[in-house]
Amino acid sequence: MTVLRILLIAPDPLARAALAAMLAEDERCHIIGRNDGTTDWSDLIELHEPDIILCDIGWQNSLTLPEVRELDVPVVGLVADSEAGNTVWRQGGMAIVGRDSSAEMILAALQAAYHGLLTFQPEYLPSMIGGGVDSAEITLPEPLTAREIDVLNLLAQGMTNRAIAHALQISDHTVKFHVNALLTKLNAQSRTEAAVKATRLGLLSI
Repeated sequence: MTVLRILLIAPDPLARAALAAMLAEDERCHIIGRNDGTTDWSDLIELHEPDIILCDIGWQNSLTLPEVRELDVPVVGLVADSEAGNTVWRQGGMAIVGRDSSAEMILAALQAAYHGLLTFQPEYLPSMIGGGVDSAEITLPEPLTAREIDVLNLLAQGMTNRAIAHALQISDHTVKFHVNALLTKLNAQSRTEAAVKATRLGLLSI
């Protein structure tokens, strides 16, 4: 069992306390630090050495996020609306979930982000993915095959083609073929964009 060392950041002291109490009830979580977000996040990481950061953006989007993609620690954002979701995504967050989510939902996002998986609740998906196209406008020219869904799920976990081939017991060449098909069908320029678009289509979600 993986026990996550979690750094909790939230401007509201009541929110920090509530989140810490909620997650402390699960043996898979260990809250190793709390902060209101005004301290330099790099200093907090050096001090606490977390596996992951859980940040609560607040109802009024009151938390100012740094460029979290430069921190080398995955960040999960708790948001109240899609605007806050956009902020978390732009700054490099790995997961976006609602502030009113259950402990199990939040933990699922933390575990997924820790393992390199991008996860978003559909209602908070960032609108700028795919050049600002609204999620309702994203359609597949043809449905994904069962094998493409298998490859997509492993791809979204950050696995290489070779690792996917090993997991599915198929050749590297076949994996490459499926990945190219996924990029084409999802009109994506990268594996990350394919994973995010697939989430927006409901093909991947927490």
